[in-house]
Amino acid sequence: MKTKLSFFLIALFFSVNSFGQSFTSNGINYNVTSTTTVEVIGFDNTISGAVNIPSNVIYNSNNYVVNNIYNFAFAGFTSMTSLTIPNTVTNIGEGAFQNCSGLISVNIPNSIYILEQ
Repeated sequence: MKTKLSFFLIALFFSVNSFGQSFTSNGINYNVTSTTTVEVIGFDNTISGAVNIPSNVIYNSNNYVVNNIYNFAFAGFTSMTSLTIPNTVTNIGEGAFQNCSGLISVNIPNSIYILEQ
């Protein structure tokens, strides 16, 4: 019984410990929000032009669904000309595209049910 409890506590520690971790994949910054989901929180300077947010991303051997674009995630990203958002995303946070002066088009899927101003 003690072994099972120890294993459970170790598993719980590692699953809880991953929440809130941030990482970058293909120039897009993500934050782990659950055991199965991540949100887009920003970008780095390695990407420009047409940007495609993937529906899934792998981090530390875990496959996560991208379901949210956080507040101000792409704010000030002037070298992005277009953005394609997957249908796994349901929320676009406040100011997500603020001051994106080079942005010409955004492909917003029907899955979006919250679009903050």
